[in-house]
Amino acid sequence: GGRSRGVGAAGKKQARNEKQGKRAHGGARMDENAQRERNVGIKADLRGNAGLKFDPLPPMRPRPMPIAYLGLGSNQGARREHLQAAVERLGRRSAICVEEASPVYETAAHTRSPEQQQPAFLNAVLRARVDCEPDALLRAAHAVEAEEGRTRSSGKQWAPRPLDIDLLAVGDRTYQTDVLTLPRPRLAQRRFVLRPWADLAPTFTVPSPFD
Repeated sequence: GGRSRGVGAAGKKQARNEKQGKRAHGGARMDENAQRERNVGIKADLRGNAGLKFDPLPPMRPRPMPIAYLGLGSNQGARREHLQAAVERLGRRSAICVEEASPVYETAAHTRSPEQQQPAFLNAVLRARVDCEPDALLRAAHAVEAEEGRTRSSGKQWAPRPLDIDLLAVGDRTYQTDVLTLPRPRLAQRRFVLRPWADLAPTFTVPSPFD
């Protein structure tokens, strides 16, 4: 931890380390679940196909709005529809303007043990302009999850979910409260985030700490 890191560079480094059977940080073998992923063919500019669609025109604002990156995931129910609904519901909020979506990847679910089985996730990353503080953005994300049927509780941390929205970074801010840390912790271990994020913003530098 403690270093800034470009998303694209981190994703490429992790891919090289995966070929060697190692994590990007540390010498332990990667969970083989993290190595089974495939692009399901949804492009970043999705207005012309059946993928995630968004209004690319930002509203007029009296001052610049910081860029936020949000990770989307779903492994329950109509996964693609849940991701699309997240884009639309987030975009309807006055403080959030979705600018672009990454390709969508299908990735094996991470579980507590190899014996546990879960449906595969669809994952994507969004870039949005935001006119609110990170805590308010997190509350908006949780509200959208609830609208799609997600119930958050400590006992369901590893359970399948219709929608998961993670705040990855808001500009170059570092931020920590009891419920939110920016940048998102353990990013170096989350290829399902780094891969679509690198497609969307290959030159973005994750503020320190990157762990």
